[in-house]
Amino acid sequence: MEITYRYEPNFLFVELCGEWRTEDMKHAIEAVRDNAVQQGLTRLCIDARKVLKPDYEMIRFYTGEHIARIWHQPFRTAVVVIPEIYNRFGETVAVNRAAVIACFFEEKDALGWLLQGGEAGGR
Repeated sequence: MEITYRYEPNFLFVELCGEWRTEDMKHAIEAVRDNAVQQGLTRLCIDARKVLKPDYEMIRFYTGEHIARIWHQPFRTAVVVIPEIYNRFGETVAVNRAAVIACFFEEKDALGWLLQGGEAGGR
C-alpha cells in the first residue's frame, strides 16, 4: 500500500493506493495514525479512490475493526471512495465500534463533513 501525505492547516490529507489486503491496510492505518499524532492533527481525510477492491468481504470487516481500534476518539476521519467498490460494510463495522468515520464519493463532501462536525457514518 502506497501512502502519500499532504498537511493542511486543520487536517491531514492522505492518499492510499494499492491492493486492499488485510495486513497491508492495517499497517497503512497505523502509519497514518502515527503521522497524524506527530503532526498534532486529529482530523483525517483519506483518499482511497486508488485502492483496489478486496478479494473477499471479510477484509472489509477486519479493516473496519482495525480502524475503530486505531482511529478512535479524538480522530475524525472522512474517506473518499469510488462507488464501484463501496458497500458500507467496513464503515459500518468501524462506526458500530465507536469510530468517527464516514465515506463519501466526492472530496468536497468529505471535507465539508470533516470540517463541519457532522455525525459519524453519514454520507
